[in-house]
Amino acid sequence: GVDRALIDMARTDSNIAVLLVAGCDWLDKAAQDKGKKEFMELDQAARDEVVRIAEQSPRNNLSRIFFDTIRHHSFRHYYAQPASWQGLGYSGPPQPRGFPDHVEPPKPPTS
Repeated sequence: GVDRALIDMARTDSNIAVLLVAGCDWLDKAAQDKGKKEFMELDQAARDEVVRIAEQSPRNNLSRIFFDTIRHHSFRHYYAQPASWQGLGYSGPPQPRGFPDHVEPPKPPTS
């Protein structure tokens, strides 16, 4: 559902909307440089190469801003889903369960 979450963000945040359009245009232009009409027509290796180019671009470059922003929000939305926590060994936030041992004094550090 990360893709839908990004689209929902774009509906309420015009900066994200503009960045998504410009970034997707950049991806398609990169695909055209490789002889394809659209990014999704590239095979996986070529798509990985294009994404690597974005990742390694200077920080003020559109492709890098697109990469960093989409990566940040994708991770945020993905890891906000409880289904992603199990593989990390994370049982979730302490609330509403709380800290059942909060009435006990802190344990001293072991040396």
